[in-house]
Amino acid sequence: MNKALILDAVRSPLGKAGPGGMFSDVSAADLLGQTVRALLSEAAVEPREVDALFVACPRQPDAIVRTAADNAGIAEHARIVTVPGGNAAGQEVVNQAAQAIASGAADLVVAAGVESTTSPRGSGPETEAATGRTGTRTRSTAAAAASIAEKWGLSGADLDAFAVRSRARAAACSPGDFLEEIAHIAIANPAAQPLVVRTDETLDGNAVNGHEAASADGAAAVLLVSERAVRLGMRPRAAIRAFCHTAGDPDEPMLSGAIAATEMVLRLSGLRVGQFDHYEVLEEFAAVPLAWQAEFGVDSRMLNPRGGALALGHPVGASGCRMMATMLNALEATGGRLGLQMTAEPGGATVMTVVER
Repeated sequence: MNKALILDAVRSPLGKAGPGGMFSDVSAADLLGQTVRALLSEAAVEPREVDALFVACPRQPDAIVRTAADNAGIAEHARIVTVPGGNAAGQEVVNQAAQAIASGAADLVVAAGVESTTSPRGSGPETEAATGRTGTRTRSTAAAAASIAEKWGLSGADLDAFAVRSRARAAACSPGDFLEEIAHIAIANPAAQPLVVRTDETLDGNAVNGHEAASADGAAAVLLVSERAVRLGMRPRAAIRAFCHTAGDPDEPMLSGAIAATEMVLRLSGLRVGQFDHYEVLEEFAAVPLAWQAEFGVDSRMLNPRGGALALGHPVGASGCRMMATMLNALEATGGRLGLQMTAEPGGATVMTVVER
């Protein structure tokens, strides 16, 4: 089996959701296309060398992906795959790209995601709630998070403290910490030159609604290559050591699936939970990372050390790739070797990825 290597990862700045946000007049296709183009430029890879593009755009029509690929200069014959789902889709694209490389089906694959709250809505799990086993709609993410908090004995004060910590950690990062992962995005201006942005609009204290992450607009992309590409002179930043995607009972708190997924990815990677230098867990709600930390005895200093969605906002389709970019940069800055990333869904599904520098 071929080894999947991460050559690079970037993201756009994150904009406030809805009308008035800095990306409110930027289409999802444009935002995604610019981000993928920036990724390939930074990695010094010709767009036409890309074999496949895997994209999470759960709230946008699938057609935007072809337009974004054209905008990025990717060849028409390249395979294009849209990955359905909600929160987990943005991380699942990385795992599916790794799987394509491991199988020998591709040598150079882009995994990406996008969220644009002002673009036309698509259809899918995020816009049409899934039906549970009982025939009723599955519980909302808020209800699932409340169940987790109750089951693990987390008080409102615990949840609020975690949200405050996330904001404080993000705010404490030096300007260069996030700039290492953020691509320039041009916003068209009919009356003047395009406005080029490279800083988060969300990181001003307004992105947190109690202990629930606010929606955000943005895109992110990860470039994965095979070992053959490395022999051609490319220098990867990390390797995908293991990954998994587990289902769960939609009528149970979403952490039940996350526990099984964690145990599985540890078994696949041959690692113990205490061996990691960085844990990147989606902060859609504070209850999820807090309960997961308690369940596995994770060192809080290594859990989202640069803050997370509670501080930066949650661009649903893009969060998984955004988290990967953040984790890679943090590992490099601290000299860390092993990173674990997790995204849990309210219906019980969980995606895990282990990287090794």
